[in-house]
Amino acid sequence: MTQLDHARLLYRKACQDRAILTHIVEEPEIDDDAVGFHVQQAIEKLLKSALAARGREYPRTHDLRVLIELLRELGEQIPESCRDIDELTPFATVFRYDDVSLGNTARRKEWLSIVDDLSTFVAERIGK
Repeated sequence: MTQLDHARLLYRKACQDRAILTHIVEEPEIDDDAVGFHVQQAIEKLLKSALAARGREYPRTHDLRVLIELLRELGEQIPESCRDIDELTPFATVFRYDDVSLGNTARRKEWLSIVDDLSTFVAERIGK
């Protein structure tokens, strides 16, 4: 599999997390930690897709800050709307096993918008 093929695979996987989000983002029965998990996973896969598209190896990590820094080293600047996405890292680790409640769906909709912005950023780099 070429690096570009791998990048496109990761992009498709991120789109699957995005598809799940469309069904759960406004569901009050779904806890914030579950929504945040899929947001974090989509973002992680998108960042790894962008790295793979540039031929850059990346570590097995859920740490979004590490992945963002690797992109910066390549001269890539993620969209301004995504500048604080590293705050979502705990949804893949700590919050996965803790009880987290944000109290409303406002942040959830913001997260969905961030996933969309990052998805557009990556799509441009992988020819989608």
